[in-house]
Amino acid sequence: MSEYAHDFAVEHNVACHRRGDYFRHPFGSAPKVGAKKARSNIIYIANNPVERQLAGKAEEYRWTFLAYAECDHPFSEKLVKDKASQSLRRVLDEVDGLRNADRPLNYARLRRFFRKLDRRESLQLTDYIISKYNVIDYDTALSYFDGNYRAMLTAIHSTTGSEYDLNEPFVGKSDAYYNQMTGIILRECGVNDIHDILSYDMDRKYELFLLLRKQTRAPSEQIGKYLHMPIKKL
Repeated sequence: MSEYAHDFAVEHNVACHRRGDYFRHPFGSAPKVGAKKARSNIIYIANNPVERQLAGKAEEYRWTFLAYAECDHPFSEKLVKDKASQSLRRVLDEVDGLRNADRPLNYARLRRFFRKLDRRESLQLTDYIISKYNVIDYDTALSYFDGNYRAMLTAIHSTTGSEYDLNEPFVGKSDAYYNQMTGIILRECGVNDIHDILSYDMDRKYELFLLLRKQTRAPSEQIGKYLHMPIKKL
């Protein structure tokens, strides 16, 4: 995880035109010993996006990979390579080659992959990449719920994350504001890549701050965090 975090930070800094450390703290882990703790941890992670108002149900959020326990294309039409466009087939072959060589998909590759695809094929490619690179042991995860995906979902739906006494930084009440702010900037600021705003000087960022504060209900601290700029609590 330390090597992964380092490699990600390097790639992210290049994509976002920034320098220096990206993560504030080194990676830490706490082994979950016993079925009860493992089960509770799975439920907590799955419910994170629900608690942060990013999804109505845990399986509706792509990036916990929960929905991929049962299907390799939960958020797109089934991919049939023979019926895919030539552009998509070329990308699929490249993804296969990189995965077989155990090489990562960095920002530059991903931007190139998606550049010529329409929304339908972009969703198919996203599911394909996740399924190819996914390393979650679903059989083991499901074993804590009698090996049944539906039983796992029932347990997740019946439990919120609020009862876990975890010391986590929490800015604002909803991470959905980040999606809302991204949409406003892409629509009104003429940027093709949202990462470009991170290279703006502070005066320009402050203009964006005022725009986002006017058009959203996001707390000032959350807008400042999004723009990577220090904003005092108002």
